[in-house]
Amino acid sequence: MTDNARDLPDGLHDFLDRAGWGNAAIEVIPGDASSRRYFRVRRANGEGAMLMHAPPPHEDPEPFLKVASWLHDNALRAPAIYASEAAKGWVLLEDFGEDRRRDWIDKHPEGE
Repeated sequence: MTDNARDLPDGLHDFLDRAGWGNAAIEVIPGDASSRRYFRVRRANGEGAMLMHAPPPHEDPEPFLKVASWLHDNALRAPAIYASEAAKGWVLLEDFGEDRRRDWIDKHPEGE
């Protein structure tokens, strides 16, 4: 894991501190074709989470948060939201691991 300050957006450490994850190790995850950035964070006890940074004005995590809440409220699987500051683009959420959905389905077709 890396915590190279020049690779991290401003405010990341402050958000993690406020969320109770201030001492977590941070790993930069390759992004997608948007302005969003993703990070895997891991506490010393092995507990992990995913950090999404969807910086305004180019991104808005509020729709993601609303969908995740709706799915959860309707007994459907969605990542748990541990902390968020949507106005600043930060969302700390449950990490489902490194497996891509397509790879998992290919290995477990009965689960599709």
